[in-house]
Amino acid sequence: MKTESEQMNEEFHKMLAEDKYVKVDYHSVEACEEAAKQGVAEAQHIMGKAYHFGRGVVQNYEIAVQWYEKAAIQGLAPAQNNFALCYDNGFGVEQDSEKAVYWYEKAAIQGLALAQSNFALCYGNGFGVEQDDEKAVEWYERAAKQGFALSQRNLAGYYLEGKVVAKNHEKAIQLYEKAAEQGEQRAQYRLGILYEEGKVVEQDHEKAVYWYKEAADQGYAFSQCNLGDCYRNGTGVEQDHEKAAYWYKEAADQGYDHSQYVLAIYYREGTGVEQDYEKAVYWLKEAADQGYDLSQYVLAICYKEGTGVEQDYEKAVYWYKKAADQGYAIAQCHLAWCYECAKGVEKDDEKAFYWYEKAAKQGDDFSQNKLASWYRISKGVEQNDEKAFYCYEQSDDYVQYNMGDYYVNGIGVEQDHKKALYQLKEAAKQGNEDAKKQLRKYILHKVIGYSILIIVLLIIFIDLIT
Repeated sequence: MKTESEQMNEEFHKMLAEDKYVKVDYHSVEACEEAAKQGVAEAQHIMGKAYHFGRGVVQNYEIAVQWYEKAAIQGLAPAQNNFALCYDNGFGVEQDSEKAVYWYEKAAIQGLALAQSNFALCYGNGFGVEQDDEKAVEWYERAAKQGFALSQRNLAGYYLEGKVVAKNHEKAIQLYEKAAEQGEQRAQYRLGILYEEGKVVEQDHEKAVYWYKEAADQGYAFSQCNLGDCYRNGTGVEQDHEKAAYWYKEAADQGYDHSQYVLAIYYREGTGVEQDYEKAVYWLKEAADQGYDLSQYVLAICYKEGTGVEQDYEKAVYWYKKAADQGYAIAQCHLAWCYECAKGVEKDDEKAFYWYEKAAKQGDDFSQNKLASWYRISKGVEQNDEKAFYCYEQSDDYVQYNMGDYYVNGIGVEQDHKKALYQLKEAAKQGNEDAKKQLRKYILHKVIGYSILIIVLLIIFIDLIT
């Protein structure tokens, strides 16, 4: 069994092996520290990393900063970059973006690609320096030419959008591919999207799946979710709900709200997984707590129905309100219904009207129909036939019957029998029984009217010739 000292030194040597900037392999932490104390810049940088990441020593940001600074002052570029990183993120020092930029620049000028990329990022986002996309592109170009994947990916974004450089989709794709081939997750994900959309490159769903899979295998949640979508819809791969559920779960475990929602629906419907209402509620809650409106709405449905949870109209109202406040029309409609029917809240027609109106303005048919009927019978609002007609006019085929009735009788609109007949016919086509009855009565009325007219004309004619 290895001693604690041996384990610490093993971790230390792993760190040295992983760091491409380290040129000397110190046989122990103690030996490296001794060299650092003697002023060897590389040893000082190594000790900074060791304390920064807790490799071979107990993690200590403050000590890490002290060693980084000693090496940075001596001009060692990797140490300058890491010293900047500490200021950038507040590791062992008070966060200071301007000092971070100062040290990033020092290292970038020496040609360190990582520092050049970080320096470019500062210009691109205006961190510690005035925002300047042209300078950002300049430094990304320098790092990208050295094959630095992160810079290649960020530079690709500028060429894709044509931001401070001429738009060049071909170059953007080349840069994304160079970065993606090095394993840069977001470049792989971005390529997946571009191949799936087919807007700037020829659409290729199989390539989209390939790149999504590359990033997904590295644990990139967005790609895992999109790969789940591909398996769910059979896009670029054979449809496979079990594999879709697998990838949704991978992303859901990382807190990605959309995947949590879809996984919940899978459990609710028993698609790709064994039906489990309690697990459905669990994942709905996870996404709902992050503010995902669809999850909030479906979670409200669960409480309303008592599926996966004990029925609780008050909690249903709570989640309807959460989704409604975000502008989700169906949730607004359901919340209005709760106020109208006193489900989970006290009956309140004014609040019901308020939420029906919110949903109706977004095109919710049920809410538009409700508003129309309330305007017509003066419920929760002053009677207004014109507004009632307008609401019916905005709604679906079901209320064409009501519009027909309005045109027949000239309520809220000028009487128009042709329009009345059209609306009644359309409603009847949709299977509205009331419209069918009204249409028969209307036609019968017309037939009788024409029959009487013909009889009258015949009587007049006979009278004239006798």
